[in-house]
Amino acid sequence: FASAMSAVLFGGVLGSLLGPGALAQAKDLLEVPFAGIYLLGGCVFVVSLVLIACVKFPPVVSSAASSDAEAPRPLCRILRQPSCFAAILAMASSYSIMLLLMAPTPVVMQQYYNHGYVPTTLTMMGHMFCMFAPSPLTGKLVSRFGSLKVIHSGLILACTTAIILWLDHELAAFVVAMGLLGFTWNFMFLGGTVLLNSSSKATESLKVVAAADCTVFLTAAAFTVLSMPLVSNIGWPETQIATMSMAVAVALCLGVAAAVKRDV
Repeated sequence: FASAMSAVLFGGVLGSLLGPGALAQAKDLLEVPFAGIYLLGGCVFVVSLVLIACVKFPPVVSSAASSDAEAPRPLCRILRQPSCFAAILAMASSYSIMLLLMAPTPVVMQQYYNHGYVPTTLTMMGHMFCMFAPSPLTGKLVSRFGSLKVIHSGLILACTTAIILWLDHELAAFVVAMGLLGFTWNFMFLGGTVLLNSSSKATESLKVVAAADCTVFLTAAAFTVLSMPLVSNIGWPETQIATMSMAVAVALCLGVAAAVKRDV
């Protein structure tokens, strides 16, 4: 499963290059600034929808035809498992930690530290490339060392990112930090996804994934909205301290989950 998941995520490399690399150049395509980016982005979504509609997915195996002898457990019982809690926490934190720094970075680079539009675009392209490009390696690391160790490695990278952005505001610092932040997301999200898959049976996976996705993307939306107001109110350096505090808190929660059940 780790290898398959890493292969799927690796497909995002194309999007990481197409988005900032090509779509961002359409900033002045229309009379209204940046409107061209949204127009071309919408066209890309339509093309994606058509391609997905052409995919022939295998039929879903019903619960009755499943090889699992036991009946599916209630969702609340599954979510109470330490492994399931740790998985959803890691996946949600991968987005929240990343978006807390990534979402305001273009504004911070241009408005706070006077970096140009093109360097900012290239910095974000590097970040998104690093989100997906390590996936084959991450899959092998998860298979060899386990999900939790990879997730903790992602948290260490998150703290390293925050330290770099706290100490330096030059372009090179942003490039390196955003690259490390991409690795942070990749390690935590892929590690959490594999851990989530191991916490449920095949007949339970659909409802477990639905609950996890709901939690993850509601959290992502909340941190996207809150990130720039947070930077405006407490400052960019202080946001790095908040990021490190969050990473430490997540690591402690994962440690508690691992202590409750050692096979997490």
